[in-house]
Amino acid sequence: MTKKATSSAKDADLKYLRSVNTVRKHCSYLLSLGRMNQLRHFSVFEEQLAEVAEYVVEEMHLNYPNDEIPYHGRIRHLNTGGLNRVGQLQQELASTGAHEWAQALFQLVVISVFLDAGAGPTWKYQEPDGRVFQRSEGLAVASFHMFKNGFFSSIAAKPFQVDAAALKQLNEEKLAAGLQVHAENQVVGLSGRVALLNKLGEFLDTFSPSCKSQSEKSLGAVYDVLWQELTQNSQNIEAVEILDFVLSQMGGIWPNGTIWNGHNIGDVGEHSQIKEGHQVQKLVPFHKLSQWLTYSLLEVFEEAGARVQNLDILTGLPEYRNGGLFLDFGVLKVKDQNALQKSWKPQSEFVVEWRALTLALLDELADIIRTRLKKDGENLPLARILQGGTWSAGRKIAKKLRRDAGSPIKLDSDGTIF
Repeated sequence: MTKKATSSAKDADLKYLRSVNTVRKHCSYLLSLGRMNQLRHFSVFEEQLAEVAEYVVEEMHLNYPNDEIPYHGRIRHLNTGGLNRVGQLQQELASTGAHEWAQALFQLVVISVFLDAGAGPTWKYQEPDGRVFQRSEGLAVASFHMFKNGFFSSIAAKPFQVDAAALKQLNEEKLAAGLQVHAENQVVGLSGRVALLNKLGEFLDTFSPSCKSQSEKSLGAVYDVLWQELTQNSQNIEAVEILDFVLSQMGGIWPNGTIWNGHNIGDVGEHSQIKEGHQVQKLVPFHKLSQWLTYSLLEVFEEAGARVQNLDILTGLPEYRNGGLFLDFGVLKVKDQNALQKSWKPQSEFVVEWRALTLALLDELADIIRTRLKKDGENLPLARILQGGTWSAGRKIAKKLRRDAGSPIKLDSDGTIF
């Protein structure tokens, strides 16, 4: 094979691994093995899905009795506790114009997503008014106040931006202060978060070469490029186009992403039972944070006047709330009970198998829920089922079964995936 042909084949494989269709294909393959009881770590009991569906539907009706379920996205967490913080920020920027507001919202959502990995069961964040939040909501509220106070900007006169200079200079001490971390209030994966934000700063530095100063190399410039690319033909945006941009342009930011043929391909695990071609066998792509970011940006673009369509091509999110839901209801069971006493790294085959089954089962669960509610993928996409939904249902059952309301599987989180 010639060098050019080899390069072309590698490019094709890279595109394959970044495809959301491949995410579903490889995860569904592992679920098919689970149905035949051929997996190493988990057994699958799909007959329990009906009980899970009933529980999730009850949760959806409880959370959204008017049946108007918003998208699962970071804006939900930013407005936690019944306070419309995003709306308050919009009022502050009312005099700047629609474009500036869209830029600011994009930057806030992106930086908040990048800070959103498991905080641990004990960390807390206290707002200026005294209210206290934990976990994902606590990180969202913390990111909101940091953004509002110019924490991610290198220019005091431009507080509402996230630029390369500020991110590249960020260290553990500064981020700890922003997150109110101290000896009695530790957050999981602080160093991992710093590394992630440093890498985001490096990305901004190279993404906007025409900008003369690093302060101009901001996420606002990324928004402008992405908006222009997505709306050059019409105001209708395909959801997968947002994900494709995130994966192709920002995929290399993840510090602990899988390296394949010299490329950082991000949130991709390995499983010995995957058999998909000689180049990509054993690889299981998830792209969880990239998809979480994509879900979170849906409202940003709709706020800016676009119509995002075909949302259901995106997959469910393989994180510990959704995965815990299936374990806690007995849809999934570990084959070795000792596994529940260990602490697992996200890259371990045990966790990769759990995440793959979770992602594939979310599709199965969504079909059951839609049938019960007489809806389809267009009017009840995964973006709404997750919000309605599986994420809060996973949290509720965890709180009922475990004192710390944590994951049924112990995770050695580095602050970048979970």
